[in-house]
Amino acid sequence: MRFFLFSFLAIAGCRTSGGNGSGDADADVDADVDVDADTDSDTNCTPQGDENTEAACTDGINNDCDEWTDCDDYDCPESLCPHENSDAECANGEDEDDNGFIDCDDFGCCRNDSVTVCTDGCTSLEDTDAECSDAADNNDNTFVDCEDFDCCYDFDVTVCPDGCPGEDTDAECDDGTDNDADTYTDCDDLDCCDSPIVTVCEGLC
Repeated sequence: MRFFLFSFLAIAGCRTSGGNGSGDADADVDADVDVDADTDSDTNCTPQGDENTEAACTDGINNDCDEWTDCDDYDCPESLCPHENSDAECANGEDEDDNGFIDCDDFGCCRNDSVTVCTDGCTSLEDTDAECSDAADNNDNTFVDCEDFDCCYDFDVTVCPDGCPGEDTDAECDDGTDNDADTYTDCDDLDCCDSPIVTVCEGLC
């Protein structure tokens, strides 16, 4: 009888202890939730509503926290923020959205499936075998032929068999030269820092 009573109390004690353990675990979970909540509250953007009115599209604030502010946000109506994304707008010789690109030079036209007047694609690209082998900077981006990503990353271009110039070996990342012409040299170039085979940039990135 005493043995039975002792066993019962021991089991009850374990359950009680287990219950407290679960409570502690719940407390830990709650603490984690609080930490997450604090993390969320530390973000730089606090939603203030939609970005689709004249006030919201001209206040210099990213009201809906989608990374786009005012007329850079397509939620803003075209009556307030002109777009360039229709056949009429892409063939009138005007820069409706005031981004420096006109008609088929504007990605809103030449990369828009609903626009039919840009049959040759983006005229501001350098992405044909002829354009990628003529020693000219056809799209005025300071990169010529196979040094231009429009050429070396385009599968339809056959004149750049070696792909894009890289900077991702110990030799290239330690020669003081901007091998891939991206304005970053050696360990200042993420191609060097992020490469698993580059050892000369350890501790420098």
